[in-house]
This record gives sequence, C-alpha cells and structure tokens, in this order.
Amino acid sequence: MILGGIDLKTVQIIMGHADAETTMRVYANVTKAQAQNEMMRMEGKMKLK
Repeated sequence: MILGGIDLKTVQIIMGHADAETTMRVYANVTKAQAQNEMMRMEGKMKLK
C-alpha cells in the first residue's frame, strides 16, 4: 500500500496498528533503488528557474 502511494497514517488505520511506528517497522521497507528514484524525483522538482 505504501509503495502504491497510500500515506502512512491511512495504512496504520487499515492495518489496525496503535501507532505509526509499528506500521513503518513492518511495512515501510525501502530499497536502495526506491530511495534513489525518490531523490531523482525531488531533484527535478527543486530545480531553480
């Protein structure tokens, strides 16, 4: 769900976790490739005009 773009708090509620830390620990694993892709996406949005 998180990789599909659903925000963490929504996943927390769906999964019935008492706190978001549990959700992050269990479901929010990020691969190196995903982190690199997100950095490239952010760099594109931060370019100065």
